[in-house]
Amino acid sequence: MQRRFLSAVTLAIVLAALAFGWFFRRQAPQPPVSESATAAAQGDNAPYQFLLKTRRQSLELFHLLDGGWQKLAEFPITLGDLPAADQQLLQTGLALRDAGELQRSLEDYLPNE
Repeated sequence: MQRRFLSAVTLAIVLAALAFGWFFRRQAPQPPVSESATAAAQGDNAPYQFLLKTRRQSLELFHLLDGGWQKLAEFPITLGDLPAADQQLLQTGLALRDAGELQRSLEDYLPNE
């Protein structure tokens, strides 16, 4: 129950940051995202909106805006706690279609508190 509450709160914060960003659009520096993640996000068959990517000891959340990734949030995580396959996936960049996929991924990768 507590995990769902924290996930809902996290998702609400992310969506509020996204709405806030629409009012104050500015070009943020492009993160070092692999070409495969960018190509997947911009493909005709899969309109992705979000990207999760690891950097050092954090999980960064980006939103696709005007053909570029805008950073929305950064979450501290311990990468060593994740399975090797997940570490590899997040290092490359995990493209997500919608807020539902984003919430499920955050539940999977963020520590339970």
